[in-house]
Amino acid sequence: MDQNGSFEGEDDCAIYLAIVDDENNERVLSEDGEVSVEVELSSAPSEAYTFRYDESTDTYEYVSQNSEDISFDSYSFGLRGECNANADWSSISASPRVMVTWSVDPVYPDDEGGFKNYDLEEER
Repeated sequence: MDQNGSFEGEDDCAIYLAIVDDENNERVLSEDGEVSVEVELSSAPSEAYTFRYDESTDTYEYVSQNSEDISFDSYSFGLRGECNANADWSSISASPRVMVTWSVDPVYPDDEGGFKNYDLEEER
């Protein structure tokens, strides 16, 4: 794995791989082939979801409004790669394998206006 993508004057078999996001941030894969990116997205707009009473189950559900006018924060990324064209690759049979893993940790608002204090009886 090459760390800068500049193969000038080199003849080693090397590749450069990086994650490039939708804001043109580029994170190079380390020599062991890993990279980590942490992103905090904005919460959903307050009008995106609402409580709806289901008479058949006598419960409230928190459901999406399904409106095309509501936009959510997002994060997009892709891969950028290069290999050393000056190298003799004829004896190399391996190929890179990319595995993307992600996890999501919810961030709850600090305010007291969350679900716990929502008076569902007022909605009936």
